[in-house]
Amino acid sequence: MKKIISIVVLGILLVSGCGAIATQTIKDQPTTQTITQTMTVTFSPYQLKQVDRGYGEIQIQEATNELLAPGKPVLPMMVKHLELEFGVQNIQIHVQPLHISEYEVPIRILPSPEPVSTYTPSTECQYEEDESVYASIDYYPGSWYSCHVACGLNKYNEHVTHVPIHVYPVQYSAGQNKIIVADELQITITYEPPKQPILFGDDYDMVIITPKIFEPQLKWRLIPFKNNHGVNTFLKVAEDIYEEYEGRDKPEQIKYFIKDAIEQHGITYVLLVGGLKSYEDANDKDDCNQGSTDWYLPVRYTNIVEPKDQLGDPGFISDVYFADIYKEGGEFEDWDSSGDGIFAAWYVSGGIERDRLDLIPDVYVGRIPVRNRYELTVIINKIIQYEKTPADPSWFNKVITITGDSFQDQDEWGISWDTKSVPDGDYTIYAQATNLDGEVGPIDEVHITLDKTLQSSVSFFEDDHLRVDSYPAPPIAEITSPSCGDILGYTDVEYTPTNAYSGSEWANVLYEDEVMTINGKSYDPQPYGNWTTLDLWIKDSNGDVVFEEYGILRSSWIEGDWTCGDKYSYDRCGVEGYTDESFEVQHLWTSNGDFTHARKVLRAWNKGSGFVFHSGHGNPCAWSQHKPGIPGGRANASIKGLSTINPFGPPFFSINRLLNFNKLPIVITSLGCHLAQFNVTYEKTMEDDSYWTYGVPAIKCWAWYLTSLPKRGAIATIANTGIGYAWLGSRTTVHGSGYFGPEFLRVYFQENMYNVGQTYGQTMTNYIVDHGIEYWQHVKMMCEWHLIGDPSLLIGGYP
Repeated sequence: MKKIISIVVLGILLVSGCGAIATQTIKDQPTTQTITQTMTVTFSPYQLKQVDRGYGEIQIQEATNELLAPGKPVLPMMVKHLELEFGVQNIQIHVQPLHISEYEVPIRILPSPEPVSTYTPSTECQYEEDESVYASIDYYPGSWYSCHVACGLNKYNEHVTHVPIHVYPVQYSAGQNKIIVADELQITITYEPPKQPILFGDDYDMVIITPKIFEPQLKWRLIPFKNNHGVNTFLKVAEDIYEEYEGRDKPEQIKYFIKDAIEQHGITYVLLVGGLKSYEDANDKDDCNQGSTDWYLPVRYTNIVEPKDQLGDPGFISDVYFADIYKEGGEFEDWDSSGDGIFAAWYVSGGIERDRLDLIPDVYVGRIPVRNRYELTVIINKIIQYEKTPADPSWFNKVITITGDSFQDQDEWGISWDTKSVPDGDYTIYAQATNLDGEVGPIDEVHITLDKTLQSSVSFFEDDHLRVDSYPAPPIAEITSPSCGDILGYTDVEYTPTNAYSGSEWANVLYEDEVMTINGKSYDPQPYGNWTTLDLWIKDSNGDVVFEEYGILRSSWIEGDWTCGDKYSYDRCGVEGYTDESFEVQHLWTSNGDFTHARKVLRAWNKGSGFVFHSGHGNPCAWSQHKPGIPGGRANASIKGLSTINPFGPPFFSINRLLNFNKLPIVITSLGCHLAQFNVTYEKTMEDDSYWTYGVPAIKCWAWYLTSLPKRGAIATIANTGIGYAWLGSRTTVHGSGYFGPEFLRVYFQENMYNVGQTYGQTMTNYIVDHGIEYWQHVKMMCEWHLIGDPSLLIGGYP
């Protein structure tokens, strides 16, 4: 049903309280001379598509993204990104619908799933409705737009005011089963010019900030090399900054210096040199905000913690703090908008107010967390050797991707077999999966006994790791409960198996009121395998079929394949899809059988490549991934990639076996937790679980170990200092950590940004423009994704 509503009628609805759509403003109405910009956007008719679990999804052709707030309806979104003069004041935005229509919708709109990490209790793609929206007659989101105004560099390295307007052409009332759709919207922006425009200097490109102990090597070797190659560089000793600048702590003093360096000298890059002072033991955190005493160069810690009962980081390092110098209006961004002295706070207990961060980089920052002069010598030698001549295309023109199946996210079977009228006896349950290509997998069977005179004994068991010898493989159906030898008797059984990865969402054992809920796994263990149809039937001891269900569609996504490959979903693809045709792409995937052991990674890496992309799990010591479908649970499905130390089996120190002499890649990781957590020391990792090594000793984190190997390893590594998060299923490259790696390669190949810091920084800017900062996962992922290396590095070297 369609109903045309005039703007006047809409206004009456809003005033009367029958709707909740409103126009927002960002500042009070300006009282001085203003500049006005107006634009009109139009939208094609919407389409309602039925998707998971009977929900609907609204699609509009002109939408460039989607509004994705956990538990709330997924709605189409258009991003209009404007760049205004740096420091403009009193920005106001008005979005006015020029023509709207009302429609009834026959099905409920899909709620957004929650992003997950390896520590999330459930990693199934959950669709839990937020009752504040789904039980209300009000229209969601209640506005035609949202906007996060921020200051930062654009792709031309100009300081601008970013105005990314997220336009919402559809409003949804779940309580009324209705939507209001704007066919045409007028966007009006008014603002004042800067009161005192900043004239940025232009005599330097980069500043190196270092303690005095490292000054000679940098001053006499690296800086002359940079200057001779057109990167005008100067050095500032940290001890002098502490004498010359005010600040609440040393990180803030350094940040004020960086602000001056931007304004006086026009720098674009900041290289931070210095890590902890000891490998053995150090107090890496002076208080909740910073580490200074035991650091050669201090770090800022955030106070972003996970809500509810989720396991999370007790604060994590963020050098992004040193890149985010300005906020709206060109004001200094101190990461303490609440003024309570707690930096970058979100979900902190004790009534601490959330801080609103700008987050778009104003300079491109990288760190070399050296702990002695030898490490610094190694890094300087690598940078000079890498940049002084162009890389040979025979090894450089290659991208290696390494990945597998990140999460146990298959749909629950939930097949109910009512045994009330079934006679006692022996029964066999059969299951078989078929993929979308029509390939039929092997039959799994479980033998059980039905005896209502006995107590029930129902268990969980998975042994699908014993049924596949190599990959790719035919589709797998694995019955996990009941298991062979189980008895369905007169007592109820209900529990969640603790040995099942995210078992609460797919592996629950339930026999209640003589009804057995049959659960298991159905998946397609080959590249991009994500859908299967499941057939299940039960026979008695005479071979007669007593129960059957056929053609049950089930999904189980191999997230890593989509972040690494070339297939598109929601207008985004993986790394290969953005890679130039002149580059070879080598996929080391568990699903294609080319990632089975760290030795395969070593063989590929040692031949050289321009880029290596990892999509998987990690900790400060190691990177790993799973076989497709995670057969036999994580313990049986996990494959170790490169490790600083692996006490569980050879190779014990695989990173040290890298032999790619002077054929150094840029290493980019998505999702992997704590790979760049450069605050580890030997004793702390042995004694304290908050360092995430699970008792395995570490003197360097994975990212820094790779980058600091003499002549080998990586020339720069980008990875997380904290826990990584992902949206599962078809949105894995659109939101969350799965966005970063593909976007980095897209920016490099398609936007022609060749300095590693600029490519890294613009990737982060693009994420904020596309997603905003309203949800803590977006903010945390931005703050923790770190560049270990020289931000001014020219990828591929100088001609």
